[in-house]
Amino acid sequence: MLGAVHRSRVDVTALPPQLADAARSSPAAASRLGGPVADQARTAFVEAMRVTLPTGAGVVAPAAVAVALLPRRQRAGTAS
Repeated sequence: MLGAVHRSRVDVTALPPQLADAARSSPAAASRLGGPVADQARTAFVEAMRVTLPTGAGVVAPAAVAVALLPRRQRAGTAS
């Protein structure tokens, strides 16, 4: 998901196809190109992190709660 958001945010219209593919595929590769592409890559990476971190937390938090509570329920059910 991080990569998809990053790829969608980097404008590579002024680059040759090979450089455009490299810039879209990796923030590190885009930053090595310098200039506006590197600036866009940094901004795109931060934006991708801003989008994906809360999404990941939203998936992991309920799973952690479920893992913490399920064994207690099973033990309570077998103790009767």
